[in-house]
Amino acid sequence: MTLDYGNNNLTRQLIVMGNGFDLQCGMPTRYQDFFDYRFGISLQYKINKYLESNSDARTEFYETLFQKLYSYLTITVGPKQIIRTSSSINTTEEKLKIISKTQSLTKKYLLQIKNQITNNIKDPQLQKNFFIEWETISSITYSKWDTIFLLANCFLSEDSIIQWNDVENIILKIVSIILLDNKKVSSDDLTSDLTFKSNSSKRYFIFGVRNCFNDNKSKVAVAMLNELQIFEENFADYINKIRTESPNRYYRPSFELLTNLMHVQKDNILDVLSFNYTLDKGCLDGFRQYFDDPRSIFTKSFRLLDNHVNNIRTKTFQKNVDVITFFGHSLNQADYSYFESIFDQYDVFHSNVKLEFYYYPGNDEVTAKSNEREVMKNVVKLLTSYGNTLANEHGENIVNKLILEQRLSVLPNPKIS
Repeated sequence: MTLDYGNNNLTRQLIVMGNGFDLQCGMPTRYQDFFDYRFGISLQYKINKYLESNSDARTEFYETLFQKLYSYLTITVGPKQIIRTSSSINTTEEKLKIISKTQSLTKKYLLQIKNQITNNIKDPQLQKNFFIEWETISSITYSKWDTIFLLANCFLSEDSIIQWNDVENIILKIVSIILLDNKKVSSDDLTSDLTFKSNSSKRYFIFGVRNCFNDNKSKVAVAMLNELQIFEENFADYINKIRTESPNRYYRPSFELLTNLMHVQKDNILDVLSFNYTLDKGCLDGFRQYFDDPRSIFTKSFRLLDNHVNNIRTKTFQKNVDVITFFGHSLNQADYSYFESIFDQYDVFHSNVKLEFYYYPGNDEVTAKSNEREVMKNVVKLLTSYGNTLANEHGENIVNKLILEQRLSVLPNPKIS
């Protein structure tokens, strides 16, 4: 299915850019990078390096977190351990508060880091720099979604299809568990593609999630969205921080990469659409029978409107394009509806528009072939899903049509110096 049709006569281009663009340019913009920064793990790595310690800061943080949370969530009754709920403890005891517990654990970890900076960092300038970073991290507003991701890290297994730091899909799962867990949709259905460390881990996770968002039913969706906006603002601040700290390190490779992606012609017209880090209604396939879906306020379209994003975007793109370039996208369902809107805009099925999808080739032929096949599989899924939205068409028809008309290309990422 890999076609390479070159740059012949392609003068109108739309580049749809994902987070992989920043990663290709060497920017630490993964959610894992953000969590490492947000919880102080990155700072602990720096301290360990100065102290010449071989300790793995990330592993130690999450192992300690798991032990503390597991102990907090369970009580022993006879030979068995059960979930510690309000009804299973004495009324004189403090009620279970998973948010305050996880927040206090993260604060304790940061205090330990502060003590290390005070007592163990002898270089005055380095100590000052570490304190500045520590103060910035400590001032980050804690959101309930921080607890959600910490719970996911503790109780999801390493071979889960959806990993704990797969933010968009975890958001969908949590929103579904809270808003759709009823007689029509069971917890097992809602967590079918989550793999837990054990059966008890699944119970602890679901219980902890519900404990995070136990607001009145009529208010819980808005409460979840408000907390999500805090989380997103924290992430946006992090992205802005790493971008402004080393602008020259980013702008040069980004300019080179963008230039390599362009189909340069004398009268070339180029539009760039960049978007990341959002949940999409395309994720909700399988639940479309619920027309009054309470999760709709978490979709990409709603959140773009709610955050007035369109006010800072170019109002219109060119009416016609010759090629649409997708770069830096995982092509998972979280982005389907946005991609499908683009396909509709340019009538991909009936027009002559060419589509090109880039993939990361890695450092050897085996990795390159594996990544290429993975992207091909995801491209077919995306296009088949889109084909199913077209009247009088079968999903697979669009894939066959694009291949026969030589309008589909899967290409390795261009190299940058």
